[in-house]
Amino acid sequence: MKNTTRFAAVILAVLSAGVTFAFAQTTTFVPDERGFFRAWLVRGPYACEKGKTRTVDFLRELGGEARVLKLDQLGPVRFGRFPVSSPDSFHAHFSPTARVQLVDCFRPNEWVLAYAAAWFDSPEERHALLKVGSDDGVQVWLNGQKVLNQPVYRSWQRDDDVVPVALRKGRNFLLLKVDQGTGGWEFSVRFTDRAGRPLRDLREILPVRLEPSWLEEHLLDFVSVSATVFLEGGRRAIRMRLRYLPLVEGLQGRARVGVSILLGDRTVLPAVFDERFRLDQRLVRQKILRPADWKPGVYTVVTHLVLGENEIGQHRSILIW
Repeated sequence: MKNTTRFAAVILAVLSAGVTFAFAQTTTFVPDERGFFRAWLVRGPYACEKGKTRTVDFLRELGGEARVLKLDQLGPVRFGRFPVSSPDSFHAHFSPTARVQLVDCFRPNEWVLAYAAAWFDSPEERHALLKVGSDDGVQVWLNGQKVLNQPVYRSWQRDDDVVPVALRKGRNFLLLKVDQGTGGWEFSVRFTDRAGRPLRDLREILPVRLEPSWLEEHLLDFVSVSATVFLEGGRRAIRMRLRYLPLVEGLQGRARVGVSILLGDRTVLPAVFDERFRLDQRLVRQKILRPADWKPGVYTVVTHLVLGENEIGQHRSILIW
């Protein structure tokens, strides 16, 4: 769970730290390390009475589900203030993980359905594999052609459906229609080549202007920290990994990320990582820890993210020793 501390002057602090943005009317997003799309336009919820209305085309006013929508046909789009209860427009949504949680985007969120749309550029025409996971059923159109129809009730599984597709050089349009019964409601999408390698040279284009406050809220989502306990010569050790991946093009400036480990309220390792990095460059660090005097227990891994002089985010995870 992410605990974010906000400051009244944080936007000014971000700007004074030398972080700049390309204030365009569109923003370009990069797939994550495994190729998953994180940025979407979502629209809903629409009543779906136990699946009976999943075949209804709720986008008729825009020309229908099979129409290839253009970015300039949507009008002004902003990052949504969720949950949304009226399906009268698209809302921009950036998912902190590969699993896009529609259950948090809409109210009501039972026996409904919603759309998710993505525009993306491919540097070349090519064959690819479209890999989709969904909870519950899903329908998918690529460039106006329906390529997947799963009228099912199921839990999310990564890459549950794998569909061979052809990508155009330049702009492509992807539309999902995701059903919901009760419980979880989510989906994931990525493209790979035929050998399963993620296509990370694709670029998502959203018709939304990126504001400085957006970075304050989401930059920590670009950072991942993992702690894995393993045996080394009969003794336990910890493999720590730190990654920062720039998921938005056009960011400039520097930030600092620090990782510490706590037992209760006591800091047992104050600076596992302490890295300054550029926002437009990938950062990967690894370290092996061999604590000799730790007692068995539940430890807390704390990640701090700093822009300028202000901490804008903090993430906590559990390490069982």
